[in-house]
Amino acid sequence: MLAFCCLVACGNPGRPVQMGGSVFGTSWSLTYLGAPDTIRPEQVRGDIEAAFARVNKSMNHYDETSLISAFNAAPAGVVFEVDWDFTYVLKAALTLSGVTAG
Repeated sequence: MLAFCCLVACGNPGRPVQMGGSVFGTSWSLTYLGAPDTIRPEQVRGDIEAAFARVNKSMNHYDETSLISAFNAAPAGVVFEVDWDFTYVLKAALTLSGVTAG
């Protein structure tokens, strides 16, 4: 996503491109301007939806096949490999828990 934003900043100004959709029980929207001609709106939408799908597969506690569901079902003390997104959110949650005394 950061690479896309950098590419957009270096592109030629033109008509704004707008897109949006539904995800996680809410909606998302994006408006960008100045993307290079090599960046197609379909590619941008696909990349955004792929990022949402990664987060969903990792942290959707309603999905029994998600990483968080497997993590929660694992016995305490078992070593469990998680992805970067999961690690980032878990670290933030543990930090917040420590700061607020649980």
